Amino acid sequence: MLELFAQLLIGCVQSAAVGVPLPAQLAGLLDQLDNPDAGDLAPLGAWFRQLAATPEDELLRQLNSPPPELPEPLATVVDQLKDALG
Repeated sequence: MLELFAQLLIGCVQSAAVGVPLPAQLAGLLDQLDNPDAGDLAPLGAWFRQLAATPEDELLRQLNSPPPELPEPLATVVDQLKDALG
């Protein structure tokens, strides 16, 4: 599951950096996170969606404020993305 979240995170950053909408498959995953059945993962869906809509020049700022619910392996991926963009 964490690999799926990492792919979603990277896809959101790529979409934002290029200024294109999320691919349908990733948008579908976000829709699942918006479902009340997602429970504690729902805040992650909102953050991913916000990240994908972030203008390229604000990506680093957005990556610097992940939700506290972000599982540790994803926090490491966020740090790697910040290093790559920085």
